[in-house]
Amino acid sequence: MRYCLRVCALIMACAVSFWGVIPAASASSVLMAKELSKGKASAKEAPLPDPDAMAAMPPDTVDDLLARLTDAQVRQLLQETVHRNAQARLSATATAPPTLEEQLVATSTAMKTSIHGALAALPSLPADLHAALTVLAGPQGLSGLALQCLGVLLVLLTAWQVERLTGRQLRRARHRAASAEDLAAHLPRFRRILAELVGAVSGLLVFVLTALGLYSLCFDPAWTARPLTTGLLAAGGGARIVWVALRWLLAPGRPDVRLVPLGDTAARAISLLLLTLLGLSLLRLHVLQALAHAGMAPTSLTLLRGLIGLAGMLLLIGATLFHRKPVAAWLLTTDGDTPGPLRRQFAAVWHMLAILYILGMALVWYALLLLQGFEGSRGVLLAGLLAVPAFLLLDRLGYVLLRRIFTVFQRRPSDTATPPKLDDDGQPVGEVTVIKAEPLPDVETMRFFGPLRAWVRALLLGFLGAAMAEAWGMGTALTQAVVGHGLGIMLILAVSLGLWEAAKAGMQRALQPKNQSEQENPRINTLLPLMQKVLGVFLLLSTLLMILSQLGVQIAPLLASAGVFGLAIGMGSQTLVKDVVAGVFFLLDDAFRVGDYIQMGKTEGYVIKMSVRNITMQHTLGYVQILPFGQIKDVVNYSRNPIVMKIKIPLPMETDPKLFKKICKKVNASIMADEEFKNDLVEPIKSQGVKRIEDSVMIFGIKYMTKPGKQFAIRREVFSRLYKEFKKYNLSFAAPGVTVYTAGKGGEEEAAAASAAARMKAQAQQQAEQAGEG
Repeated sequence: MRYCLRVCALIMACAVSFWGVIPAASASSVLMAKELSKGKASAKEAPLPDPDAMAAMPPDTVDDLLARLTDAQVRQLLQETVHRNAQARLSATATAPPTLEEQLVATSTAMKTSIHGALAALPSLPADLHAALTVLAGPQGLSGLALQCLGVLLVLLTAWQVERLTGRQLRRARHRAASAEDLAAHLPRFRRILAELVGAVSGLLVFVLTALGLYSLCFDPAWTARPLTTGLLAAGGGARIVWVALRWLLAPGRPDVRLVPLGDTAARAISLLLLTLLGLSLLRLHVLQALAHAGMAPTSLTLLRGLIGLAGMLLLIGATLFHRKPVAAWLLTTDGDTPGPLRRQFAAVWHMLAILYILGMALVWYALLLLQGFEGSRGVLLAGLLAVPAFLLLDRLGYVLLRRIFTVFQRRPSDTATPPKLDDDGQPVGEVTVIKAEPLPDVETMRFFGPLRAWVRALLLGFLGAAMAEAWGMGTALTQAVVGHGLGIMLILAVSLGLWEAAKAGMQRALQPKNQSEQENPRINTLLPLMQKVLGVFLLLSTLLMILSQLGVQIAPLLASAGVFGLAIGMGSQTLVKDVVAGVFFLLDDAFRVGDYIQMGKTEGYVIKMSVRNITMQHTLGYVQILPFGQIKDVVNYSRNPIVMKIKIPLPMETDPKLFKKICKKVNASIMADEEFKNDLVEPIKSQGVKRIEDSVMIFGIKYMTKPGKQFAIRREVFSRLYKEFKKYNLSFAAPGVTVYTAGKGGEEEAAAASAAARMKAQAQQQAEQAGEG
């Protein structure tokens, strides 16, 4: 008998070990068999231990415990261990996930059950709807319910009229902002868009406050129809908010403030379609919630929701077919180049693809509606239908953002100037020619623009796929993280883009000339790109750090490293920073421009080029000088204000001053009548009379004022015309002379006289040159 027991114990232990029994039970059975074989059974029975407690004991303790057990206790302990392991296997089998085949079978079974239930409940849908409306109507009856719904409609119409009256008061200010005269092409548009946004938000606030106030005054909270009337009011307010947003974003009939690049017809059609779909969705949502509150059966609610969804789907298909030709034409001309064969084929069949997509989204929505019921499929169809326009809108915003980023790093050439030519006397002839910088190439031609655009589109597709998975209830932890981080990143990018546009417009407005008649300011081409680059790099780095922080990256070490690196760069480039800062202040003060003739200490010439660090000048003799801004101490600009010229004319002693004044008037009249020179004189040519008398010569003065750079050409004409007028009156220019009287004929006296005459002649020539230069 004892031998049989030992054999049974060994067989059971092997079986338990083979089927995955825990090691503690196997060890216990082996030890029990070993003790039984030794014949050391205890005469006194010990209490039966817990198998779980034995599994946690050391081997020596287990051996001692089993040695004190009887055969009956060993069988009982073995039986409990086997039962527990069997229960564990059954629990593991029950919690195992179903296979794909099992899931498909369960889904198809649930679909058949739901379809049969919906078909069975279809005949009773009118009765259920009537019963729910009767509950909502209460003692006032269905006629009272209809009057309350009509009252909600009147409240919404009154709020809309109040909004229109308020908008008329704000329209004058909006029109002033919209018609502001600015030189920057995008600044008036920016101001108009901002004015439209302020007006739309103000009107919307007036609408909401008026509607809520009238509803609170006219409708009793104790009425049983309160859920339905509140839902209708919320649907109407939501539709108004949607229309205001669409009017500001798409701006039907206002292409000057339209943010999305669409035509008037397309903008109007898309606005009406989106308003209809979103308004229908809001109405369905709030009305069905009110009916559910009234106790309508879930199956009837599901049927009613399916019928309303079918109406929206048919509306969308009809709009697609109605606008197939305009959309096809837009697809063929959207990029401005010749469309390829693939684009032409897509434009020809786009409406078919759109209808197939709509039907596919509808099938998914109906399947979820049947499987999950009234509350399960909320937002699924709307999310699927809005995925395509959302992708187009986000793709456009990504394109604009990429263009702005590449514009920051684009190198802008500066204007240059060509000095006037010199005549035989070394005087400038003609004007300074300012050569405008060539226009910047399109950023789309840059090297990395195309690949980055493709990456942005791929990321947008991934984000929209994750968002649709979340909306359809098939999301995972990964899709939830993608949607959460994606929304945060988009918000950061949108705020950064808005700040960049506002700051760029403000800088360009501050640096523009005050009126269009003023000469174009070179600060636009020199200082504005520098400021935009500094601001752009700052915003780009800040945006990048915020995006990394949104993704969970610790940015504190990056900020510390950037601070140390910036300090090292700043200390190693003090001279460069000094030149740049000095150049910024010179350009802000508008001390000189390209084409001006300036003098900086002993350096003078025409400004032919300016950068943010140095200035390039060309002297009238032709050599070029480059001077850093940090070395400039003082500046004399000869081209900024009108120039006063004074000429000294030597005439014989017998010249009549009145005659000279008359000749000056004739010269002034002839120059003013000349088309070439009349616009160069700021003040007329006037005689200053006799200035002084020197060595039998009277020095007359002439004074006039000209535009900068025109004084030498006018002086040349004055001398030429004076000479002609002097010929008419037998006058001539006089030179200082000396009469030498000698007493004898000796050689020494003649030599002394000749020497004195030569000195006097040289002195006269020097005075004449000084008079000409004055």
